[in-house]
Amino acid sequence: MSDEPTANTAKKRIDFYQKPSISSIIPPSDQTISTVAGNGNDNSNLTLSKVVGTNYLVDGISIRINNKLTEFFHDIRTYWIQTIDQQLVKPISERSRVYYNYENQITSNISKLHTDKLENLLPGFGYIAVAFMTGSIITKRRSNVVIKFALPLVLSGIAFKYALPSTFNNTIDSLYNNVEKKIVSDEFLRKQTLYWNNLTQLNSRLKEKLNKATIFINGNYHSAVTLIKDWTGLNV
Repeated sequence: MSDEPTANTAKKRIDFYQKPSISSIIPPSDQTISTVAGNGNDNSNLTLSKVVGTNYLVDGISIRINNKLTEFFHDIRTYWIQTIDQQLVKPISERSRVYYNYENQITSNISKLHTDKLENLLPGFGYIAVAFMTGSIITKRRSNVVIKFALPLVLSGIAFKYALPSTFNNTIDSLYNNVEKKIVSDEFLRKQTLYWNNLTQLNSRLKEKLNKATIFINGNYHSAVTLIKDWTGLNV
């Protein structure tokens, strides 16, 4: 007999080094597979899934998700997020907005008043403070209250005019415009018109009352004179 393998023997050989197909065993990494569906007829698995949650394979890892527990933690997280937002974040944001608006208003007003960049504000305010304190020292032993309050203001105003002339003029103009706006504002004119109408109505009512009183007095006087003439026969 020959030692060469026959054709039937070659067909029956098995390749022990071939790569096995495991696609049906290991799920793809980008899919989530629920294992409950495969065991749908098993009552014990259904009971277990209700208690500890449904078993899922996520990226090849077996996890269980309990819907009740997930909703519980979701509600707690939502409650605390809303509470922190209402009690902490919003008040801080509101106060920060008010502060930034106030700061922006101050800086814009200062920039409008301080138009001459050659004027140094810090030394100028130092001169103003020294002038104010000088006036306070001069009037310290004075008994006149008007002089005691007026002299520091006058000296500080003179120092302001001397040290920061452009800023002083802009400040005076700004104060004048604000006062003028308040005087000629619509609210002021409306109040003025209301007061004038009330005064006019009061004057009309007083005239009406005075005329009625005059008519009443004259009528009673003539009636009294006529009665005296009739009763006494005197020529009154």
